Amino acid sequence: MFHSSRRNNYALESLDLWLQHDFSLSPRLAAELIWGRFVNVQGLPGRNIPNDLHMEHLNRLLKTSLQGLGANKTEKAIIKSSKVLGVIDPVWQILIVIILLRMFQGVIKQQMQRKTCN
Repeated sequence: MFHSSRRNNYALESLDLWLQHDFSLSPRLAAELIWGRFVNVQGLPGRNIPNDLHMEHLNRLLKTSLQGLGANKTEKAIIKSSKVLGVIDPVWQILIVIILLRMFQGVIKQQMQRKTCN
């Protein structure tokens, strides 16, 4: 798979991971090796995502946050912005859900009013 795309480092890393998992590690350490590469942000079963994908999500959030600073990009502002990301993002997600629910409820009310008028 990696050979055809000339990704030799990925191939070597995959081989090393496979050899460690199957031959050199205890079952407990082998499980830690595999599960240490994933994170479950939502805390629900089956919602694991790779650590690097989670880091990409966090990087995107930080970049979006820093774009909002505009010309006020001082070191102090950047540090403050990065510290509050862990708090603001869950609140922002809840706010989006509330807004979408209210929009959906408005659409349902309009449809019910149309049905009663007809």
